[in-house]
Amino acid sequence: MSSVWSVQLTCVIFGSRIAEDNELVDAIKRSRQIAHADELSRLTSLRDHLTRHRYDFAIVILEHPDDCLPTCLLRYPELRVLVVTPARKIGPVERWFQQGATDVVSCQRGDKCRYALKRMIEECQIRAQLRVATLKIDSQNKLQQILLDTRSEAVLLCQNDQVLESNCRLDELIGCHNEDPASRSIKWKRWVSAPCYDELHSITQANSTKLIITNHSGLKFNAVLEQVNLERGRANLIRINPQPIDQTSWTEESLDSSTGVLLQKPFINALDCWMQTNPRQRYTIVQIHVDEPDLLASHGRANSTVQELMSYRVASSLRQEFREGTIIGRTGPTTLTLLPLNLFKNSRDLATRIRSRLGNLGGLLEDISHIHIKTLTISTTALCASEVIERLERPPLLTRRATGSNVQGLSLGA
Repeated sequence: MSSVWSVQLTCVIFGSRIAEDNELVDAIKRSRQIAHADELSRLTSLRDHLTRHRYDFAIVILEHPDDCLPTCLLRYPELRVLVVTPARKIGPVERWFQQGATDVVSCQRGDKCRYALKRMIEECQIRAQLRVATLKIDSQNKLQQILLDTRSEAVLLCQNDQVLESNCRLDELIGCHNEDPASRSIKWKRWVSAPCYDELHSITQANSTKLIITNHSGLKFNAVLEQVNLERGRANLIRINPQPIDQTSWTEESLDSSTGVLLQKPFINALDCWMQTNPRQRYTIVQIHVDEPDLLASHGRANSTVQELMSYRVASSLRQEFREGTIIGRTGPTTLTLLPLNLFKNSRDLATRIRSRLGNLGGLLEDISHIHIKTLTISTTALCASEVIERLERPPLLTRRATGSNVQGLSLGA
């Protein structure tokens, strides 16, 4: 153990009487703990060496009892300074401390000099060992954090309801940036749903376990839970795929029975959760509304059947066109709202792509002008989900007046 933690020191010896104090200088040169010692007699050389080198300690040998220490020593408060004075009595120690000395001893007391030197070396060696250990720990922590942050998964290590380690992808997922670990732990508990949180803490298997994590807004994520042994006991290592599971994993209560997409309330919850947890600054949301044919505009059973069939075909076409990374909800009798999680550079191209996919809804419509498509491009912090839906449902003219520079309204049709 001593060889592992052995740290070699460097020192500087300053004074015009260095050659006369052979015993002290020789003791420094013989010491196995000192790797290098510079012997300087000129003040300019001392200033230059202190600037260019980082010494563990300095020995200042005074020529006269009333000499003062070089003022340049005060620029290095971390430097340990042992003063050797020719006077038999050292006088008030406060005087020496004010000049930057750490310890002072009389050259006439050989035993005192040797003891002071030994104590200085031991103290500096402990400081150097702590400095090396700190650098090693810091470099390991930095490397560990870099490795964590390069993972595409959201990773967290939790123990006793506290998050010990996490990466930036987890912070993005739960909407927590630049916060301390305690705050992150609270955010994590708020992000995950209560039943899922209980399930995570009830798993006692030692091997890896695949599970689905549900957050408080109802979004589901694939995850892997592993139990690891730490010095303070067992902990859970959780790796989460930050991409939500597609809509086929939603519970039946959240889905519209006719179209298979989300009902309005679960869709709004999912949209709110996405806006709170996604780092993207802007996003585009699309609303597709279908006017009923004039011949079936009367209220009755036939009208209801056509509504369901048209909504089903719109939903089916959207799910075929956007197979992954999309949240779709039925927000009206013949209205569906789409949030493509993948990036699209141009909202008009996105609307044109949807228009091409829908066609005439499999022959249900003779005039495709009955299909109206609106796109809304907006900042994630501008509106909540319900306000976004309300903005989309406004008449096109009102939408264009209220958009400003952050929102674009587009209606394709007659």
